[in-house]
Amino acid sequence: MAIMIPSEARTDLSAGEHRVFAEINNAPGTRDWIVLHSLAMSSAYSGRYGEVDFVVLIPNKGIVCIEVKGGGVSCNNGVWTTTNRHGRTDNLKRSPFEQARDGMFKLLDFVRHRFGAGSLESRCPAGWLVVFPDAACPPFTPDNSSGEAVDRTQLKDIVQRIEKCRSLVQELENQHRAPPDAKCIRRLAEAFRPDFERPPSDANLIWHAENRIRQLTAEQIEMLSGLRKNPKVLVEGAAGTGKTVMAVETAREYSAQGKRVLLSCFNRNLGDWLANITHGFGPGEVVCGNLHRLLVERIMASSGADLLTSRLREDDSPFGAEFLPLGAMAIDEIGESFDVIIVDEAQDFEPQLLAEVLRAWGAEVDSTRVLLCGDFARQALYQAAVSDASEVIGRFPRLVDFVFHLNCRNTRLIAQNIDMTVGRTGAKVSERQADGAPVEVLTFAGPSEQIAKLDTLMRSLQAAGCPPAEIVILGPRRLENSTLAATTRIGGLPLKRFEDADPHSASYTTIHAFKGLERTAVILIDISSDLGPASDAILYVGMSRARSRLFMLIEAASKPWLDAMRTRNILAQMEAK
Repeated sequence: MAIMIPSEARTDLSAGEHRVFAEINNAPGTRDWIVLHSLAMSSAYSGRYGEVDFVVLIPNKGIVCIEVKGGGVSCNNGVWTTTNRHGRTDNLKRSPFEQARDGMFKLLDFVRHRFGAGSLESRCPAGWLVVFPDAACPPFTPDNSSGEAVDRTQLKDIVQRIEKCRSLVQELENQHRAPPDAKCIRRLAEAFRPDFERPPSDANLIWHAENRIRQLTAEQIEMLSGLRKNPKVLVEGAAGTGKTVMAVETAREYSAQGKRVLLSCFNRNLGDWLANITHGFGPGEVVCGNLHRLLVERIMASSGADLLTSRLREDDSPFGAEFLPLGAMAIDEIGESFDVIIVDEAQDFEPQLLAEVLRAWGAEVDSTRVLLCGDFARQALYQAAVSDASEVIGRFPRLVDFVFHLNCRNTRLIAQNIDMTVGRTGAKVSERQADGAPVEVLTFAGPSEQIAKLDTLMRSLQAAGCPPAEIVILGPRRLENSTLAATTRIGGLPLKRFEDADPHSASYTTIHAFKGLERTAVILIDISSDLGPASDAILYVGMSRARSRLFMLIEAASKPWLDAMRTRNILAQMEAK
């Protein structure tokens, strides 16, 4: 099945275009195709504005631009007309064949401007085709031939007609052309339609500075399409592959349809960020926050309020094994349900207890859409966490599993350093990502030296134009137990806990508490061989938070431990090749 962008046809398209969309979308043999429909073309590339009805990108073949002419067609005295099903007749300024060719040449002109005349993209073979979904083909003339038109009797063979359109076949025989591989096709698709619709965000919201987060990868677009067809979906992926982006985009899409949406997670800081991002989504209601806070609110509104209040008095951490079942009972009691249920960080919950809560919210109802996201191999940091997605799949019937492989967060050098430090994550770096600056590992002999080096790093990042709000200091321990416990200023800025930080302060939090979030620059402190058996997971989560710059401050006595870890992983990766 082809990847359609957008994944659903616009409602204002003609009936003929809807039919062509459906035929291509449902046709076998198009699994690796990327199809853009209603692609507008600026007048900058041909002198007049235009639109290509369908742009078909086919790996190992090329580009085909399709013009669709629905209804009846006729030509009298050289003037082309179309007649729709309501009997309305319109004159065409040019023949459909000229429109198709013109759209193709506009697109090729854009490719040369975008990638350069000698690029692989510019050498990609291209052809054109006209589809008449409601009528027989016009007579063949010097303007067109049998290999350049598809009529209503041939729609079932449209895949073969597209692949064998005469102009594309001729281009494939041209020795100066180079059939595109799958990577080239993805680059072209992202160039033709790079931006995904996003709601406007307030400047004070925590949202990515980099434009790439506003672009969905082909993997993510395919998942969105899959969610529409399969109401229960699990998305697996390493850090930076876009799971949280998909959770937010899914909430935005269904709330825009007037649906009632739940968007939850494990981490409190991530829950607060998600609540900020989704504020203003609608017209449907979006209930957002970390799951424990949401359940506390519901328990306090139920008959279990007294029990929870007594537990809170007795224990600073009342969220034991019975907490989620108590939340499920509260949900049942107050009768709350959602049309769409989204849970990020699904790996951090005990599957049976999570399933119990989500069932109370209606997860097993056929019409309820469920999206669970998690990194089961690497980010399972908590006691209840699971490292095998099958444990979650077994608790949610009819759950369809998607796996994200493309890291669209970290620069290439950061991603390579993560693999070298903790072992291969399985994620591939997006071709859009720059190599970036090298990861810097700095050693220190004692607390005062570490603070001095941290101070220098903070000042140098600010001098390079990185705002304090895009820098975070992470460590394995809480602030009061860290090297910075007695420090009030760092890098010329007041030092604050991440939860209390403002745009003009330096912020610190634990690696655990920052899971699911990211910043332009991350500084890891207090790194040592004393991190314990979970050191791989802690380092992985901490390092993968950095988009562009990553610094690691490690005590000098522990540097051999880190070097040995990296040597083992490098040798293991070399053997795997």
